[in-house]
Parts: sequence; C-alpha cells; structure tokens
Amino acid sequence: MKAEGMIRDVLTNHRHIRVLVIVISVVGILLSTVVTNPYARLVPIFMLVGGLSTYLIDDPKLSLSEYNISGTKPLYITHLLLFSAVVSGYIQADRTRTLGIVGGVVLLYLLSLLLIFAAESDIGRLAPLTLTALTDRLLIYWASAIQIGIDSQSHNRYAESVADAGSIQPLIQALTQYADAAFYPIYVASGMLILDEPARTVAAFIPLVLATVIPILMIYLLVKSLWSPAAAGLSVWLFVMANQPVYRAVLTTSTSLGIAIFSIIVAVYISHLESDSKRHLLIVLILFISLGQIHQISMFITLVTLAAITASYAAISSFGVLSAVKRATLFVVLLSVTWLLTRYHGPAGDLPSFLVLMIVRFIESLFTAGTAATNTLEQYNVAGPDSLSLVHAFGIAWMLGLGVLGAIFWIRRASSQRTGIALGAALAVAFGFPFATSLAGVASVIPRRWFVFIMVLAAILAGPAVLALARSFSLPQRRVAVSILLVGLILSPGLLIMSLDYRGAAEDPVLDDDPEAYRMAFSTSEAAALEYGATNFDDDEIVADHYASEVLDRQYAISTSPYRFEEGGAQYSGEERVYFHRPFAETQHSSYHIDVEDRWVRVYGPIKPPRGNQIYDNGVGTYTKTDSPYP
Repeated sequence: MKAEGMIRDVLTNHRHIRVLVIVISVVGILLSTVVTNPYARLVPIFMLVGGLSTYLIDDPKLSLSEYNISGTKPLYITHLLLFSAVVSGYIQADRTRTLGIVGGVVLLYLLSLLLIFAAESDIGRLAPLTLTALTDRLLIYWASAIQIGIDSQSHNRYAESVADAGSIQPLIQALTQYADAAFYPIYVASGMLILDEPARTVAAFIPLVLATVIPILMIYLLVKSLWSPAAAGLSVWLFVMANQPVYRAVLTTSTSLGIAIFSIIVAVYISHLESDSKRHLLIVLILFISLGQIHQISMFITLVTLAAITASYAAISSFGVLSAVKRATLFVVLLSVTWLLTRYHGPAGDLPSFLVLMIVRFIESLFTAGTAATNTLEQYNVAGPDSLSLVHAFGIAWMLGLGVLGAIFWIRRASSQRTGIALGAALAVAFGFPFATSLAGVASVIPRRWFVFIMVLAAILAGPAVLALARSFSLPQRRVAVSILLVGLILSPGLLIMSLDYRGAAEDPVLDDDPEAYRMAFSTSEAAALEYGATNFDDDEIVADHYASEVLDRQYAISTSPYRFEEGGAQYSGEERVYFHRPFAETQHSSYHIDVEDRWVRVYGPIKPPRGNQIYDNGVGTYTKTDSPYP
C-alpha cells in the first residue's frame, strides 16, 4: 500500500512529472550523441522544451474562458473565397499543387485557426477546420495520375477484384492476409457497387473522409467536455494540420480506418473509466474486435494504448488493480485469438497465423539486433531515418513537445488530472515502446507506423496547453488580440514545416533535399508508360527503380523486381529482362537494392539508363530489353 501511495503521489503531482520529463529528455540528448538519426537528435530537445515551458503556465489562476469576438461574417466569407481560389488554381494547374496552392492551403489553416476563437458555435468552429483538412488531403490525393502509395494500390486492386467477383474468393486466391481481414476491400467494393465509381474515387470519399472527420469529432468532444470549445478547437487544428494524419488519410489503406476506430476507442474508453458505463465498455470491445478485421497493426497499437490508460487509472484512482488486470487480460486475449485466426497468406496459404509469424519475426530481430554491416553501408544512403535531415523529424518532435506540455498542464488541474495522467501515460508508452525497441536494434517494431496514433494523443493533450501558454503572456487590456497572435506564433512553425515536408506534401515535397523526401506522385506521361508496360510485358519480369517496381506490382499485379546490385556495383543479370527507366531514376531520390552479407538492403542513389534494345520511349519513360544492362 505504501508503494501504491508513492506512485499515486508522483503521478498526480505535475511538478514531479515535469522533473521526470526533464531528466529523461537530458538523458535522451546525451544518447543522441551516439544514436544520430534525426528523430533521436530532435525528439529529446523538444521534450525538454515542452517540459520547461510548463513553468510558464504554472499559475493556478490562469483562465481559459471563451473569447468574445464580434463581426465574424467577413472571416467566413474570406475563408470561402480563399477556398474557391485554391481549388480553382489547382484545376487550372492541371491538378498540380504548385507552391502558390500550398501557400493557399496554409492560409486556409491559419484562417481556420482564427475562426476557432471567433466562432459562436461548435459548427462554426468545426466546419472551416473540416473543409480545410479535406481540401488539403484531396488536393494531394488527386495530384497524381496513379494512386499515391504502395499498400494503397494493393488495397484498391483487391477491392476491385472483390467488386467484380461478388465475393472474397480473389483475396483467397491471391494468398493475402486480407482474406482473413477483409473489411477494407469489402467496404470499398460495396461503395463501388453502390456509387458505380472506381475504387480510387470511392477510397477518396470513404476511407480518406472517415480518417479525417471521425478523429475531428472524437477529439473535439473529448477535449470540450473537460476544457472549453476553443481548447477543443485547437486540439482538432493540431491534428488536422499535422503531417502524419494528412499522409495516412491520403494513402487510403486499412490504417486510415484504423485511425478512425482508434480515436473512437480512446474517447469512449476514457468515458467508460470515468463513468463505469458498461455500454461504453461494450462499444470499446466491439470496435476493438472490429480492428482485427481491418488492420492488425492498428489493433496492436490500440492494445498498447488501452493498457497504458488502464494501468494509469488503476494507479491513481479507486478503479482497482484487479479490474485493471481483468480489462487488460481481456484485450490481450481478444488480440491473440484474432491474430491466431488470421493466417498471413489467408486460408489457402501455407504460412502460419499472424500471431505465430509476428512472434517468430520478433525473436529473429532480437537475435539479429545490431548486426548490420555498418562499414559496408556507410558509403550508401540507406532507406529510413538516416536518409532524412532534421527538418523531416521536426513534425513528430514538435507534436511530442506540445504533447508533453499538454500532459503536465492537464495533470495540474484537478478536474482533468486523471484523464491527463491516462493520456500522458498512453503518449509515453506509444512513443517509448517502438523507439526503445528500435534503438535496441529490433527491426520488427517500426516506429513510423506509430506516428499518426501518437499525434492523435499529442493533439488532444496540447490544445488546452497552447491556449494557456498564449493566455499567460496576454496583457489584460489586449487579452484577445495578443492571445490569438501568440497562438499563431506558437503554431505557425509546425504548420509551415509540416505542410512542406516529405509527409505533409507526400505527392511532391517542397523540402526535398534529402534522399527519402521523394516525389510519390506520377505524372500523366509516367502513368502512360507504366500502363504500356503492364499491357505489353505481362509475361516478362520488369526491372525498375524501387518505387516504380512496387507500383507495377501492386497496381497492375505483374512480375517486377527493383534494380539489384552486388556489393561491388555489378547489376545482377544473366538472363534477358525488360528494364523500365525514367528521369526520376537518375536523381538522388531513386532507390535500389544492394546485396550485403546475403541480404538485400534498399539504398538511395541515381541509376544509370540501361543499355540494350530500347523498345518504348514516350519522353519520360523507356523500356529496354537486354540481358546485360551495364556491360
């Protein structure tokens, strides 16, 4: 009991939490001198800034009361006029997001931010935010002649096959894990049949919209219930403009639906723990089980989040350790049974269940942790964080810093303390678990898969704290104007950088100096070249740069391979193949595979045009048939 009391005293005292955050941040800064990837270098700095910033909002008398602003009609008119100008300019630019269009979207976000304070109703706050968020995402989505992403193309092709066959038999025959988790392809296929539209169009107006609108509503309702409409609006604004939510919505994969379900589960589970409502618990259980039919990784991340929330409530309230253990055990059992029933290659495949496969991969990664051939790879830009600079790690680091600031601020106030501790614990675990295992060299836990879920939690926590930070500097006689100006100054750097980086502008990043900040969009001419290859070389294996080879495989289901080179630089050859080449392949953003100690490693760098019998050339894409591309 004494130990429990000490834990409760530490968790409920925001000063103790602040000191703990500062200590962890300093340790992280020291570790970043050894682990030098951009996330390891930037995250602890922003966490430290977030922790220290709480000293500025330590005044218990600090008020977060609503603003009273009159004359809002011109702001709404301006927002609509700017929206019309952005969409019109986009269409006139042949669906290209020029720098002017990107700037227009940034201004729409800033106007939406201003309307958070000026609006007189919830709809008045959320409508401009939602319109801006959907505009941003849809402009990126349609900026490519081919669906952006890799997994997204597989998902939509599976949906098309389900719609054509009227059953999931094509998924079973394709030996895909989605045969046992078929909600997404069935969902999109149903939309195709009802709306009589292709999969890409349906995906834009169902998964993309749901991944945006549902989190907006859940975040707003949760924060408003504990703070104020303005604070809730700020939390929503932080979510919709952040780069990872934009990116994951645009990709329209099962993760898109996972984000929507995750946001509902977090909000409803918090309500359940506060009210002990059995109905809310039942909703959470149903949604959690449904995640098993949507996305296994989202299900695991949700499990980790729920476990952290449950443990925190058990530590600080009369909730009880036994009740916490029961709930945590129930969630673990549900996930284990779901993963056990899901075969990685579907019921027709010969691979074991998803659970067994994940356990095996995790154990293998433990044994191979830290065994990479670093001396060989030092001369290459290896795909991953090391091929990015600090500017592309800014988004997650900035959001985590605001999340830390928010968590400590929530804990300071009695009415939001338990929820603040629960969400703060969830944020800490959702960030700490994948990053700690990654730093230890365990490759099976991929931190970037967690980023969008981390940002949901960080946005919820950050909104009230940002408002409080602005209020703490406001002069009484000009409180409204100064507060709004300060909010804008605090949030503008994040908005600007994340609107230009490799995730917030995934179709063609403005900040593209780093190898991994590559253009994901395909031009009309590139799409025509890919279509030609899929139509005319379906019996040949096509070799291309990594991204193009994945698109040919996922979009058109033809045999492809990325360029593969031996460690000395010689292209694997020996038999005749068809080589697809485009100008993009000659840039630093192109990627290929090299053989390092009997394993393939993807690296960035230019690829020379292959030599041989050129049989197609449309100006931006060529096909060459040869058995010796680099004699």
